[in-house]
Amino acid sequence: MAIFEILGSYLPKSSLIILLSLCRLSDCHTSRNIPLGSLGSVDICTPLDHLLDVNQNLTQTLTDGNLQNETVAREGIQDDLPNSIYEIIQIPNKGLGLIATRALAPGTIILNEAPLISLPLPQMVPGAGFPLQEMISSLQTSYNLLTPSQQGEFLSLHDHRFPSEIDSGQDRLLTIFRSNAYNTGTSNVGLFPEIARINHDCTPNCGNYWSEKTGRRIIYTNREVKEGEEITVSYIPLLLKTVKRRERLGQYGFVCGCEACRRGSEGGDDMGDKRRVRIGNALESLEGKAGRVSKKADVNGKLVKKALELVEMVEEEGIRDYMARAFHLAAVFSERTGDLRGAKRWAGKELATLRLPGRSSDEALAAEVFLAGLGSDK
Repeated sequence: MAIFEILGSYLPKSSLIILLSLCRLSDCHTSRNIPLGSLGSVDICTPLDHLLDVNQNLTQTLTDGNLQNETVAREGIQDDLPNSIYEIIQIPNKGLGLIATRALAPGTIILNEAPLISLPLPQMVPGAGFPLQEMISSLQTSYNLLTPSQQGEFLSLHDHRFPSEIDSGQDRLLTIFRSNAYNTGTSNVGLFPEIARINHDCTPNCGNYWSEKTGRRIIYTNREVKEGEEITVSYIPLLLKTVKRRERLGQYGFVCGCEACRRGSEGGDDMGDKRRVRIGNALESLEGKAGRVSKKADVNGKLVKKALELVEMVEEEGIRDYMARAFHLAAVFSERTGDLRGAKRWAGKELATLRLPGRSSDEALAAEVFLAGLGSDK
């Protein structure tokens, strides 16, 4: 089950308008609102060979000096993905889900799926959201163009309805679509029947992103996954306490029982809950300060210390969707203290994280430029 993020009221006042985000949260965890101009000198003509020379730790990830061609080739793989990586089975208290059939290394592409249906979002109503009722006609037309087998796939997916939708007899196609759709670019949303079977976890072992190059959504492992382990992604922002995460997830019709939520619900004073809130506060504070360069050595020294503490907290909590942002901040503030060797090491980790599934995103390209533009540490 993969679901739109519903913003504002968790139970809508009307079944006609639901507040939705334009993107699945997994696309947003790694984003940085830090202008490149604040990151030090950048030479966009620096050859990639130099980038590899300045950070030997990347040699296994960036193998041949031609990242873009390698990435395009890898992102283009769909039919060649082995179907033995996972199986779809019934999981207690969850319904259907994906289980790894063998051990999987970080960066393994689990799914590379094109949308069964992709529709443009209607015009947003200021202060209200998207009038989803306006999508029914185009959704019905797209559904009618599917084969009987594809229609069966569509109708077999999770259908969560709010009480008001049950009372009003809301259109089934619309509630299934809303319950399972992901973004397909900046203004469209699409339904991915296989990806929709992936369940949520508050410490997910997979990330996902939309590839504009191939018109597909990619699911990839962000850490080692054991044979028999469930494959999971995140439906919501993760830097919240358990009670807030469960409240957010309640709009999707289930109570999260993941390990992080079980810990947080047992005593109400879980260290992980506190750490997640601290991570969120630290990211917001440090990313704000990254855009304002200070020449005071003591200020930069304190900031790099906080950035390194942030990295440690993210690693301890195991929420890998936020790793690249933490590594980037450690690199930025290490550079400002004159620790170029450290800055390169953290920038290399950021780039390796963003390149993990072999993706060619704007963020990965920006990280590549940032790393290449760091000065000499000799």
